[in-house]
Amino acid sequence: MEYSEALKLKERWGKAPCDHPEFEKVYFFGTYLVNYACTKCGADLTIPRKLEIEEARKKKKIP
Repeated sequence: MEYSEALKLKERWGKAPCDHPEFEKVYFFGTYLVNYACTKCGADLTIPRKLEIEEARKKKKIP
C-alpha cells in the first residue's frame, strides 16, 4: 500500500477503535518503508507491533 493511501484511510477512519484485521507493507513512491499499515483504518504498525498482534491472534485460536 502506498503511504498516501494509508494516510487517506487513516483520515477517513478517524479515532474509532480498530482490531487491525489485515496489514500491508507500506511503500513511498515504490520504496518499502519498513513498516506496515492496517488495510481497514490505515494505522501505522511497526514490525514489532505487527508481530505482537499476530502472536496475540495465535494465542486466541483454540486448536
